[in-house]
Amino acid sequence: MTTISFALQVLVCVSLIGSSLELTYPKNKYVLVNNTLELYWEIVDQNITFALKLNSTKGWAGVGIGSSMTGADIITMELINGQIIINDRYSSGRGLPPLDTSRGGSNSVTLLESDITGGFIQARFTRNLNTTDASDVVITQAPTNFIYAYGLGDSIAYHTQANRGTFNLDLTPSKSGALLSIGLMLVVALLSFI
Repeated sequence: MTTISFALQVLVCVSLIGSSLELTYPKNKYVLVNNTLELYWEIVDQNITFALKLNSTKGWAGVGIGSSMTGADIITMELINGQIIINDRYSSGRGLPPLDTSRGGSNSVTLLESDITGGFIQARFTRNLNTTDASDVVITQAPTNFIYAYGLGDSIAYHTQANRGTFNLDLTPSKSGALLSIGLMLVVALLSFI
């Protein structure tokens, strides 16, 4: 094997490490409920982008920052009259969490894109890590507790125990960028010997 072909193989390998197969989704994935609900996320600068993907053509899903409904900062995705709606909510206990705007806060979530195709309801949305809204939790780049719930009905309603849960995501910045930089330095070093 020549030095040039080895360097090209390394370059191809590094390119694959840095690429994404699902270009419209943030790069990190967490399967909340096998074959039913998936969460994607990515932090860029002072913003976090999420995507929710529900394996259904009707229904709703919500994900919240917190370890229980009490005090959770919740974002809901629901299908209303064929349109996907994203809402920013805050929960002070059990029941349908009110919109932040009804509590004097603001809607800190921006819908980037949404779609209902292939048997899925899916939406990608973003917000600042620190919105300065009293109804929003400051998101830190550290292990973070989350809650989720979903339903397959026409509107947000009570969810069974099987349709809700808690999980922890490590939102610490990814080291994949460092791996990509090291790989590119290796290619440059190999090419300089040619």
